[in-house]
Amino acid sequence: MSEPTIVKALTVYQPWATLIVRGAKRNETRSWKTNHRGLIMIHAASYHHAWQRDLTKSKLFMDIFRRIEGVDPEHLPLSAMVGMVNLTGWNLITHPNDLPVSHQELRLGDYRTGRYIWRLSQPLAFHEPIPAKGRQGLWNWDCSEQPEWFHALLKARASDGQEVT
Repeated sequence: MSEPTIVKALTVYQPWATLIVRGAKRNETRSWKTNHRGLIMIHAASYHHAWQRDLTKSKLFMDIFRRIEGVDPEHLPLSAMVGMVNLTGWNLITHPNDLPVSHQELRLGDYRTGRYIWRLSQPLAFHEPIPAKGRQGLWNWDCSEQPEWFHALLKARASDGQEVT
């Protein structure tokens, strides 16, 4: 299998982007569904609103960040690819009181009726963020000019049988 130069990416605000690639957030809630399955790069948005910075300092987030080694919640990367996950599918939320998600997960997303739960697996945080300009929606990212370590990760994911295009 040849290595792709275009991969799917999703821009997510901090602190959620970091929580996703560190495995502390296994679902992403969206107002739209996708037919894509497989690898998705997680891009940290370029802006960190004041309310998001305040939320990062809340007890819930501080408890989560204490369990994640090597993350400083005061200095989360922005406008960069921070890691990758595998999108395994989605569910439409029809009964918010009957969801198969943990209490913590419920507090990390918007689980209102009519929204979609994107199920994520195999999170991997990059050892160094890759600067990139984000976009809305699920978008194509040209990764042809990225460092060798990044391409080695893509090749490893592809050899595991994971769809990377």
